[in-house]
Amino acid sequence: NKGYRNKTNGSLELMIQNTAAFAFTEAMQKNKKILKDAGINIVMLDTNLVNRVESFMATNLSSWQAGFANNCENKKLPDMLIAMKNDTVIGHAGPYGVNDSGLGHFSSLGIATTERGNGLGGALFYSMSAKLKELGAKTTSLTVETANVALDLYVNAGYKGCYIVDYKMHKKIKLSTNFWYRYVG
Repeated sequence: NKGYRNKTNGSLELMIQNTAAFAFTEAMQKNKKILKDAGINIVMLDTNLVNRVESFMATNLSSWQAGFANNCENKKLPDMLIAMKNDTVIGHAGPYGVNDSGLGHFSSLGIATTERGNGLGGALFYSMSAKLKELGAKTTSLTVETANVALDLYVNAGYKGCYIVDYKMHKKIKLSTNFWYRYVG
């Protein structure tokens, strides 16, 4: 790429996980217990939580709010894990699912800014990976910005990078008049 990649403006990495071989690590099991002891629970989305999740997304992840709201308006609750602390939504993983060929997918992982850094993102993500495996996912794919702080989490969960797409690549070029005439005429 000769140095034209602009990491601050964005590159996307496609990653694939062998979900059929996924297993919770011992460290992640300990972390889930620590979170539970601190009053943080990971639960499946249900109708009683919809309004709280919408409020969380409006505050923390406005870009995903519309898709979530559309699913709920259609009376179809998406498969989604919710992190709760003292009856307050503090994170989510999903919506997620598996297609007919066994490819798992998910839309989002989000943690309230006040709750970041305590392993909650990992706990949600690993729990979602386990749910995808239960649903029959053989592999799961994701696309992530290369500057995203969750990139290490995905690698630790067994995701391997397939390729990187630069979506904001810039290079100024100067065409000579002779080139233009040869090209056009």
